[in-house]
Amino acid sequence: MDFLCKLGALALLLCGGLRLGLTTKTPLPVMALSPGGSWIGFDKSMELAVHDINQQEDILADYELQLYINHTNPNEPAKPSSGNADYIIYSNFYDGPDRPMPFLLGSFYSEECAVLCRAVARFNVIQISYGAVSPSLSDRTECPTFYRTVQSATQQNVPRLRLLLKYNWDRVAIIRYSNVVFTSVMESLRDLLRVNNISIVANEMFEDTPSNHIAYLKERDARIIIGLFWDEQGRQVFCEAYKQGLYGARYVWILRGIGYFAPDWAIRPDPAISCTPEEMTLATEGVVITNWHFLPATQDTALTGRTPSNFLATYNEYAGEFSFGDAGSTAYDAVLTAAVVFNKSIERLQLVNKTLEDFTYDDEEMLQVFMEVIDDLYFVGVSGPVSFLTDGDRVGQFKIEQIRGGTAGTVGYFLSHEDRFEWIDEGIYFLNGEPPHDEIRRGDRLVTISTSGFVAICSLCGLGIALACGLLVFNVVMRKQRIIKLSSPNINNLIIMGSLMTYISVILNGLDRDKVGAENMDHVCRAQLWMLALGFTLSFGSMFSKTWRVHSIFMNKKLEKKAVKDYQLVTMVGVFITLESLYLGVWEIRPLVAVLNAYEAQATVEKDLMLIPVVQRCTRHGVTDISWLAGIYIFNGVQLVFGLFLAYETRNVTIPALNDSKNIGMSVYNVFILSCVGAIFSLLMDPLKTETIFLVTSLCVLVSTTTTLLIIFTPKTPRWLQSDDHAERDPAVFVRARAVHCQDNFLAACAKGKQHGYSLPQSSESPLIVLVTALFCEEYIFTDTARSRLLTLYKLEKLSAVTFASFLPLSLGIF
Repeated sequence: MDFLCKLGALALLLCGGLRLGLTTKTPLPVMALSPGGSWIGFDKSMELAVHDINQQEDILADYELQLYINHTNPNEPAKPSSGNADYIIYSNFYDGPDRPMPFLLGSFYSEECAVLCRAVARFNVIQISYGAVSPSLSDRTECPTFYRTVQSATQQNVPRLRLLLKYNWDRVAIIRYSNVVFTSVMESLRDLLRVNNISIVANEMFEDTPSNHIAYLKERDARIIIGLFWDEQGRQVFCEAYKQGLYGARYVWILRGIGYFAPDWAIRPDPAISCTPEEMTLATEGVVITNWHFLPATQDTALTGRTPSNFLATYNEYAGEFSFGDAGSTAYDAVLTAAVVFNKSIERLQLVNKTLEDFTYDDEEMLQVFMEVIDDLYFVGVSGPVSFLTDGDRVGQFKIEQIRGGTAGTVGYFLSHEDRFEWIDEGIYFLNGEPPHDEIRRGDRLVTISTSGFVAICSLCGLGIALACGLLVFNVVMRKQRIIKLSSPNINNLIIMGSLMTYISVILNGLDRDKVGAENMDHVCRAQLWMLALGFTLSFGSMFSKTWRVHSIFMNKKLEKKAVKDYQLVTMVGVFITLESLYLGVWEIRPLVAVLNAYEAQATVEKDLMLIPVVQRCTRHGVTDISWLAGIYIFNGVQLVFGLFLAYETRNVTIPALNDSKNIGMSVYNVFILSCVGAIFSLLMDPLKTETIFLVTSLCVLVSTTTTLLIIFTPKTPRWLQSDDHAERDPAVFVRARAVHCQDNFLAACAKGKQHGYSLPQSSESPLIVLVTALFCEEYIFTDTARSRLLTLYKLEKLSAVTFASFLPLSLGIF
């Protein structure tokens, strides 16, 4: 209580402008302005500072600081009064204390300071405000001697920018109340955002109701919104935001420091809005506020010996109900700043033979000394480290607040000196556990083949490859067996090799960048094309050549010499392969590359992420697909059509053991139909149905390839198992056995014989009919000489069993 009594007495003495302390000290007067009335809490803070300074032996040891406080608007302290402030200042300059005062502490309001800063500069007085935050006061042209112990409103833009960069938000909206301070802050923020490549999707200003402006923010899909307004307008904004749905986990509101002294400003009763406190609590939940930080979290000791907590306790007790809490620290440090400048200027003034009491309102030299000192100033006050930028703005700290349950609480700090955040616990929390996105993000969703579908097709391909390898081994090992030898095993091997390449191409067609990596997809595209094209040509070209041989022999109505050897068929297939390889090789000038085609019309939105389906395809840069595919389609199409024609022409020829004509024809039909089905389906199907296209086209290839192998090679196995060496060594038995196998062509053989003028016996067991059946059913195995002699003997009716048997070795040419 004794301490309080002393402070009370001190306050009375200071307010009356009387000296306090030892009479040996030189008085050092300082002007001060405050709103007055119920806002005299600022007066109390400055009085406390004067008391503490005058108690220090290392600050103005030979001087006694005296404070002359004047009130600008005591009846309505919540409103600025620029006229009264201007009048008071000029009264002090002309009719004030006998000694000029080189410092003006105040005023609290930016509007008043904007008028005063010009006037005090003309009298070479330094002004230090403890509450004015307008960015316009940083203009050295207009306010050359203005400083402040509270940070400029534009300085809050720095932590705002750091928050945007921290969470990778590069798309923001701004909404502000019509006020010169907020306009200045917006302009500074706009410049900062542009420099950092952050786009402003909306920049709204309102005077009365913000409803239309909130609607525009919603129309622009603004997610990160910066609000510049007082608490009264803030309640209107968030009530409207609640009505229009601009709140919740998808949105982040970042506000300037509003509601200096009321953390629950958002839920306070307000007849100007129609929202309930509960609705306002929902609307403001998670709102982030970059606010002034008047008392640091650290307990560093100020020059006066006070720590932040000690100051706050003493100030609250001294000011009582008029206390502004931690905001009173800026007024305290404004007085301390003036005292430190005085103290540090003493030695400099001695160099020019001057003292502090020599100051006059026209002494520019002393003003220059004071400003040089204050520009280089750094000390610890109760509000933290005190230093100033070249424009007079204080370099200070900001606190990051967040509203939870309707009340703002501190979650961290921004240390301007170190340009970093210092968070409390986990810092800012987000309603859904992670920072929201500043817009609906665009992402690609690669349309791929499911693992199960790919594995299923690969399994079928594996079985097909195993089948082909088994048939290839069988064909090679048994190539000298008559049943295998007579069906041209070399050509059959080419069919198998083409089938293997086709199976491999199906597997390659199912690969994508998720399976093999984007860097390997170009190689996969080229390998798949070459495998499929050459595999088809090799397999179908071999079948085509065998069909052509059957056609050339059986459509030989004149029975002229027609010997088609295997090497000729291999040569034909080689020509096909060479032509296709040359065509594909020429196009390698513009090689196939894997590209992604996006289909935005089919995009889906999931949790602010627009997933655009992209389909992987192989193409050539600068060339349309049809221009290079046309050659492949035409070349293979001609093979298919001509092969289909040959198969139709030889549809009645059945030679199971020697030329596979019937089976080859069936294979040609099978390949033609399934190739058309697969090609048409892939062209007409929706490209996004990637898996369906893959499954259908793969099955078409697999079915056509596998059935071809089965149709061609399966019938040989049982016949090979049924054959015996004795029958093959006896020429007569051999010919009869071949004739029996050709009984399906018996009538056709008889008809051909009659066309050549031969009268045939009726019994199919007659040696003559056996010969004719063998001759006309399998005539390609007879040499030209043998055929001629057999026909001659037959015409002369001199053919006997002995003669017939004697000519068999020559005619067959295989014994």
